Formats: sequence, C-alpha cells, structure tokens
Amino acid sequence: MSRYTTKAKELSNEIKPLVEANPLLSNVKIAQLMVLNGNTSGAQYLRHIVGAWKAMQGLSDQALPQAKAIPPDTIGKVASPTAPKKGIEIRGDHIVVNWDTQTIITTLGDWGTYVSSFDRHSLIQRKYVYSHGNETAAIVAMEFDFPHTKAVYVYARLHGFSKASPGQTDLEFELGKSVEDAVEENIQTIKRRVYKGTKKAEWKQTQEAATKWWNLENTLLESIEVLAAELKAEKPKQLQFIIPETDYQFAAFVGITDVHYLKMCYDHAGGITYNREIAKTRLEDHVVKLAAEASRYGRPEKFFVTLGNDNIHVDGIHQSTTRLTSQHEASDGIWRLELKNYIRIQIDLINYYKQIAPVTVIPVKGNHDYETSIAIQAFIDLYYENDDQVDVITCHDARAYVQYHQVCLITTHGDELKSINNLESQIHKLIMGEAKNQGIDVMEVEYYIIFHGHEHVGSTRDLNGRVQRIGLSSLSDIDDFWHKANGYVGRQQESQIIIIDPKRGRKAIMYA
Repeated sequence: MSRYTTKAKELSNEIKPLVEANPLLSNVKIAQLMVLNGNTSGAQYLRHIVGAWKAMQGLSDQALPQAKAIPPDTIGKVASPTAPKKGIEIRGDHIVVNWDTQTIITTLGDWGTYVSSFDRHSLIQRKYVYSHGNETAAIVAMEFDFPHTKAVYVYARLHGFSKASPGQTDLEFELGKSVEDAVEENIQTIKRRVYKGTKKAEWKQTQEAATKWWNLENTLLESIEVLAAELKAEKPKQLQFIIPETDYQFAAFVGITDVHYLKMCYDHAGGITYNREIAKTRLEDHVVKLAAEASRYGRPEKFFVTLGNDNIHVDGIHQSTTRLTSQHEASDGIWRLELKNYIRIQIDLINYYKQIAPVTVIPVKGNHDYETSIAIQAFIDLYYENDDQVDVITCHDARAYVQYHQVCLITTHGDELKSINNLESQIHKLIMGEAKNQGIDVMEVEYYIIFHGHEHVGSTRDLNGRVQRIGLSSLSDIDDFWHKANGYVGRQQESQIIIIDPKRGRKAIMYA
C-alpha cells in the first residue's frame, strides 16, 4: 500500500466530522475546504493527485492550485448543470479536471499518468464504445498513445464507461450537451454505419454476381446450344433385359447418389482406386442393374430420379466444395472442362429410364455441388421442356416434396440440419410446415418417405407417424485422404432402387 493511499485513509478520518455536519458536502468541496484551512496533509495529498498539473502550467514543486473560497450558504447545494465551471476539480483518487484549460489528468496506477484534453477524452470514448467506433482496446491504445492496452481498460473504468456506453462523455453533458442533441448524434452515427454497411454489402453482391455470371457464361452458356444438339442426336443404350407385363402398379425411386464424379482415391501404396472414368463406368453399370431389379415387379408407372446430390465432387472453378473446402489433392479433372461430360452422364441416365417409363427428375443440392446442381437443373429443365416423358421438378428449398397417389416422397441431401439425428427429430414438424406449401394433398397422403444421401451408407428407419427414412448408399470409393484419416473405411459401394406402392409406401429395397 502506497503512502498516498495511507494518507487518503487518514484524511477520511479528518474530514468525517465535516461530512456528518453537512451530509450533502461533495468530495470536491471537502478538498477545497482543506486547502483553504491550511491542512498540510491535505495539501500533500492534493500535490500527489495533481502530479502532472505543474507540467501543464509550468509551476514550481511548491505550487498548489488555489481553490476559491466556498460561501457557507452554498455548501451541499447542487450547481446548475449548465453553469460554467472554473479552476481545479478533484474527482476521486485518480482524476483531476482543470476546467480553465479543459484538461483531464488521470492516474492509471502502474501505467503512470495520462493527460488529455476534453476533446481527446470524447474521442477516446467514441472510438471505444459499440455504438460508435467499436474499436478494440489495442487500437485505442495505439491511436491515442496509451502506454499499454491494459491502460485503456483502466482509463475506461475510472471514467465510468464501457463498450456498452453511449458515445457522449459525462463531461459533455456537464458542459451543456442536451439529451436531445446526444440522441440525434447517435441516430446520425447509426445512419452512417448502416449506409456504409449497405454500400459494402451491395458492392460485395455485385462482385459475386459478376463472378458467377462470368463463370456460367464461360462454361455452360457458351456451349449450351451445341451441347443440346449433340445430346439429342445420340440414342440411348438399348435395354438388355425383358420387362414382364404384370398388373401390379408401382413406382421406382432410383437411389443413385454421392457418385462424386471427378473425385480421386488411392490405396496405401498410391495406386488409383477411383477416378472420373471409374465413376462413369460404375454409374452406367448400376443404372442398368437397378432397372433390371425394378423389372422383377413388372413395368413401373414412373421412375423418380434425383439430380445433383453430390454426384459431382467439386462445385465450380475453385475446385472445392460449395463452402470452399479445397479438393485439389482429391480431384481428377477440372470442373470447367468436365462439366459438359457430367451433364451428358445425367442425361444418359434419364434417357435410359425414359425408355421404360416416364421419369420425374427431382433436384437435390449437396454440400459438394450446390451451385452446380442449380445450373444443371436449369439446363435439364430447358432440355426436356417439350418432352412428355420427363417432368423436371422446380424446387429451390432444402427439401423437395413430390406426391405419388397416397405416398409423399421427400428428398434432401442430408447435411442441412447438421446430422441425421436432427433430421429424424424434426421431420414431422418439417412435413407439417412444408408439404402443403409444395402442393401436397395432406388429406390424401397416408405415408411419407424421406430419402437422403450424404452419409454414403445405406440405412432405413421407421420414425412412427407413418414416416420412414431411407438413407442411400454411395458408389464412390472412400479411400481419399480425408475419409481414411477420419476412419471412414470398409464401406461397400452400392446403389438402391426402392419400389413404392401407391397405397402402402415402401414395398421393397433392392441393391445393385
């Protein structure tokens, strides 16, 4: 404990009778009375408090500020808030205000003494608080020459402001600033921040839109007519099996998802186990096998095929996922060069099933191909707009709902709610809030089936309430570095086709 702190306690005992006699007497007036009465202890203590005062005024070590006499009839009375103040005012143990020079001296303990003008003090508070500058203590310390970041915290505490305080200082109100003026200033500050933030956001959106349009124009749009003409000139592969004629009415949901075309995988010795050619061959093989499995029940009334659903591994020219997780080390091919081939694969799949029965295409946006799926959905929709055998569902929500007689099929990728457990716990609420809005006749539907990918593992679960969840498998290998490092090993690469009974929902799940 410093000798000045001890002296402060001694002074408390000396001034106690004054306070008891005059309960409204302020500390400032007590200090002034002590100087007038020639109290040596009070003078020494006062000299410590105004240690930097002589540096401002050029006085000798023995010089002390001369407080003016206080008329007895004014002791304990509150002065008018707009009345001009003069001389030296001591505020507590750490702050001295010189009203004549409009200077504040603050003792910061271990960080020494900090001298600032009234204007500088106002700027410090405005720079620091949320409602104005919202700068860190480190920035404030650097701009206003504080000896350390911690000194700013001490300064703010001593002067009674925090990050949540208004921008105006107590001194400003004492000098006559009205509440109305302060409110108007704060409103103008908020308006400026909103304007700057709006302009910044508008510019960012403009840049992003320009970039996306440039990417689209230089990849998809420049060759859309040529590509459409080429694809329409090609004939689909011929069926390699005979479909028996039966009276059973059903639909088939094609469970091909998470193919991750353009993904590259390798074994422990560095040998390639999965690339775009393997992906293409494997997908074409499973398209045929799933159609053959469905034919066990006869000719379906229609096929349901998903579009997107992470069937391509990267989303755009950055060779990354939609959220810009780099896939450079796990990619086989360049997105802008392979996009045409990927579209061709999607159309070949649709055209193959179209030979058997009408096809309903349902877009599903994955975490690896969100934006690519949107672009390809638009292309496929235009490509088949005059084809009575193909119906492309337009849906920009996280989940798409399609009705098949008394059954509602729901498709989603599976990452939207962070986990499948969350999807299971919220699906009944989601159905109540979304199905009717997407045209589902909820009075007719008896069963709901939600299909998802993302996990790369086939699974099924009855969620009660006549709701079933079916997780779809993946044709992709899992031996890329990330999956190996995180323990995703040993999974079987497969696809499913789900037989949908128009009155009972899920009839069977068959694998290829």
